[in-house]
Amino acid sequence: MTIGFDASSNVVGYAFVENKEILSAGFIDISKVSGNREKAWFVIESLKNHPLISKVDSINLEASLSGFSGPSSRKVIVMLARWSAVLEYVLEDHFKKKINLVNVATARKRVFGKAREKGVNSKIFVRKELSKIYDLTPWEKTNRIGNVDKRTEDV
Repeated sequence: MTIGFDASSNVVGYAFVENKEILSAGFIDISKVSGNREKAWFVIESLKNHPLISKVDSINLEASLSGFSGPSSRKVIVMLARWSAVLEYVLEDHFKKKINLVNVATARKRVFGKAREKGVNSKIFVRKELSKIYDLTPWEKTNRIGNVDKRTEDV
């Protein structure tokens, strides 16, 4: 079984996958946690009681800034690179497993046959393509007003 992580500065999306089947998925809100090491441990603590965590034999993490696009300051780019590096280190140290860094464009090409669609936001592209393969509704969380929580995009 594989667990894959998509870590942004405020949310860490995850999915447990076996034989190309999504068994469980969700997101962890890390926006209120200070410090990269504390955020990484918060992710581990949030998943430690998950019924599938003990069956994980492979861990994938989106490679830091691979496929990163959009206007951003150097400060944001450095912050994301540091966060991703700390998360990788803490996950590897805790689980005693090598972390597979996955280039987002390569992953999309392997799953969808293409990495992007011209003029389409990457999250919208991925959501559209994934919904052709999987029913994603079991992992959608709704917010207080009943809309799908935006953080679900990171799943």
